[in-house]
Amino acid sequence: MEKKDFHFFKFEEGEIMMNPYEVYPLDGYEEPENFPNCCTWHKSIVDLSIEFYDKFPNCCEKHKKFVKDFNIDKTRYENIKIDIVRKMCYTMHFIEVKINNDNWYEDTLHWFEYIERSFGQPEVGLSPYLQNLSTSIENSKKIPDEKKAILNKYFEDLHKPPVKANDTDFNILFETYYTWLKLFPFELSIFKNLKAHFEKQLPIVKGKTDYNPYTGLTAFKTINQTELIQNLINTTNSILSKVDTSVMVEKNLNDQANIHNLEILNKLHRTKQETLLKEFSKSETKYIKTIKKWLQNEKEYFSNVVPIINQKVLPQTTKVEPIKAFKLKGLQANIKDKAIDLHNSLVTKQYLNEECKKDFIKLFTGTQAENKISWLGQKGELKSFIDFLLSLGKIENCQSNKWTIAAANFKFLNDDFNANTIKDTKKAKNDINIKQIVQRIN
Repeated sequence: MEKKDFHFFKFEEGEIMMNPYEVYPLDGYEEPENFPNCCTWHKSIVDLSIEFYDKFPNCCEKHKKFVKDFNIDKTRYENIKIDIVRKMCYTMHFIEVKINNDNWYEDTLHWFEYIERSFGQPEVGLSPYLQNLSTSIENSKKIPDEKKAILNKYFEDLHKPPVKANDTDFNILFETYYTWLKLFPFELSIFKNLKAHFEKQLPIVKGKTDYNPYTGLTAFKTINQTELIQNLINTTNSILSKVDTSVMVEKNLNDQANIHNLEILNKLHRTKQETLLKEFSKSETKYIKTIKKWLQNEKEYFSNVVPIINQKVLPQTTKVEPIKAFKLKGLQANIKDKAIDLHNSLVTKQYLNEECKKDFIKLFTGTQAENKISWLGQKGELKSFIDFLLSLGKIENCQSNKWTIAAANFKFLNDDFNANTIKDTKKAKNDINIKQIVQRIN
């Protein structure tokens, strides 16, 4: 989440204009024949609507200002002559269909909002609609008296001055949340999986949301800045209290401990710099102090522990794995040529094949073969070959691990073997050819 991605704008009444729009009745509604001239009541509402339209926009100061500010063409609202009575009929049909449902009142309020919004902003024709709707409800024989009283209370409340709620500036709430996102140590590896989750949040909703199926809009109450900061304090304490970084030491996770130590030092420095250069509210300093104390505690612990665990791991890091290879004696510049000659001799006598030349040269110049070399002769002949190399002084001394080296680099045709296998193998009875090959090494 980047700060620049969010900008919230608030419009007061009269600052924007929304055109009136058409609405549709609940399923099952049938318009009376010859509507609205079907009865005296509907005709009287049309007459009242025409009278209202003729006076508009000089009917009140709000509409005068509205037309002036937005240069409105009056004919845009000509449909209110019929819309007022039609929307009232839609609403009466809705109430009489839904009145016996358990959620009738909540559902009716959603419908009221749907119809009221359709008169535009600022609304034109809403007042006569509500007056006639109230009268229609009172005269309805399908609405129980106790529910009429509830609806009448709704209309009465519309005429009361609205209770001014605490003004909530979304930009201030976002700034507050963004500051917390920046200060909380999400950069640490132990919190990196949480960062994406909290970056997608803007926790400003208070209580349950209210979805209106008729407008398709969702309404919700927002928390104020004080409530948001308290929530951030609780979230900070909750996350930090669930972390036990000493596990890195207990489980010998030395690399992680070293990385964590460096991350802590970097984050503590950045936090001190950021809090030094910016002012925070008294409430915000509560979670800032918690973060700083936690970082400082981590710093002290790992600054003491990391040198100790690094000393423990030192003997393991200096252990050298012995090279499993033979090395022909002689000048370094001549060893490779000797290895090539030896390989060619063994190929000629059919102890080796040509394909193993690269690995054979590596093996006898002091580097373990990449691929095991297939010995085509008898097992005993391979044992004699290695013993002759040592007894005749052709390779550097590896008496103690000669069979381990042999097992790591040779195989009998396609079968691997271990050090004990070749150690326990009897030498070949006729190994004169092997000895002559070894003797010819210069």
